[in-house]
Amino acid sequence: MQYLPLTHEKHCIQISKHVTNHGKNAHEEERRQVEKAKIGERLWIGWIESFVGQLRSLVNSVRWSSEVSI
Repeated sequence: MQYLPLTHEKHCIQISKHVTNHGKNAHEEERRQVEKAKIGERLWIGWIESFVGQLRSLVNSVRWSSEVSI
């Protein structure tokens, strides 16, 4: 199969479509990366909140046991 050369107009249209699609793909990839970072941040915040909650429980438990023994 032999390919015919593109007219200048069709060539410009192809380039325009390629550039537009590349821009969209880059934007989508950037958006995915931002969402991934947000998910990681939420996981860290959840872990920290859980840790602090357990630490508070431990402190209250130690405080309560020291009051009982006095």
